[in-house]
Amino acid sequence: MKKIILLATVSIFFFANLNVSEAHRFHRYNSAITFDYFYVSLSPYGEWIEIDYDVYAWHPYDVPYDWQPYSIGRWAWTEYGWYWESYEPFGWATYHYGRWFYDDYYGWLWIPGYRWAPAWVEWRYNDIYIGWAPLSPYARFDFNFGIRFSVNWRTPYRHWHFVRYRNFCRPNINIYIENNNYGIYRRTKYRTNYFADNGRIINRGIDRNFIERRGNFRIRETKLRKVESLRSYRKREIKGTNEIRVFRPAEREVKSIRRTGRIKIRKSERKINLRTNKLALRTKSENRAGIIKKRKRKSDLNSGTFSLRKRTKRNYNAGDLSKYERKGMVRKNNEKRIKNIRKSVPRKVKKRNIVKERTRKISVNPSRVLPKDKREVKKKKTVIKKQNLR
Repeated sequence: MKKIILLATVSIFFFANLNVSEAHRFHRYNSAITFDYFYVSLSPYGEWIEIDYDVYAWHPYDVPYDWQPYSIGRWAWTEYGWYWESYEPFGWATYHYGRWFYDDYYGWLWIPGYRWAPAWVEWRYNDIYIGWAPLSPYARFDFNFGIRFSVNWRTPYRHWHFVRYRNFCRPNINIYIENNNYGIYRRTKYRTNYFADNGRIINRGIDRNFIERRGNFRIRETKLRKVESLRSYRKREIKGTNEIRVFRPAEREVKSIRRTGRIKIRKSERKINLRTNKLALRTKSENRAGIIKKRKRKSDLNSGTFSLRKRTKRNYNAGDLSKYERKGMVRKNNEKRIKNIRKSVPRKVKKRNIVKERTRKISVNPSRVLPKDKREVKKKKTVIKKQNLR
């Protein structure tokens, strides 16, 4: 009995250490990108919208009314599982970081995330069709359990893409997408198959061998060639090579791009049909690199203009607080900032101003300085002189 207890404790200790080391590698593998980099890189291709306090979304320009994410491109089998190769200039970010959701007013919006994956999608399948849809912002990745949802969520059937198995790995897959989504959706099963392997996120999705049998074709493994700069990523690929360029910005690349000028983020004109307090992208263990840090400028301090929407460092989860509590905390921080600015004014300047004011008053009204007795004596003397003259 003692041997069994000892073996159990040793095994628990061993697996706990494995999980800690795996989490450490996982954090290091996904901590380079920042919100500023997303903002600068994606601003030419879309518009940034503030949908709630400290929650930003991106909407693409010049897309058709029936456009959907994960439609213009192709699927490729790689060492990371199923990888989505996008033909759009913003695809390196929006299909490998963050989540998509659909709003009735704005259409499709993308919320930034800071963990890279070959694709953030969920799957459905049967014996004839295979389908995929973008994961919602309520979905997060846990390296112990895979995909977990913060709410009871089911993606609507309109957001799914279905194709036959023989067309699944073809280029320009949007040509082969079926129109009868609802009929196919009802006859398919749901599946997500994400896991972590040595700090990498793997998207197995539907089994490769099953797709080969149902589609009656052979799937070749495609090699991924990592690129660390946007300039080299945007170059034309050589045809005939069995590899895909994958853009993963290095730390020096992230630091080289900085925001110039004013941040152009439009406030939402209406309430978005998204529960921002249930977003699963920003957890306590993740790097909160998406918060905008506004720098203090001397010109702002001298002019007396203070931003009420200043972001401050805080150790709590912003989603747990209400809107009014957040505003109250921001006001308190601004009051502290104003007090610090007043204290920083030199004391010599204050003293000089006070001295000048006192001298001016004394020169104009010298009688105020004299005591009451002397004033009465002066009055009496003047009265006596007038009587003598009479």
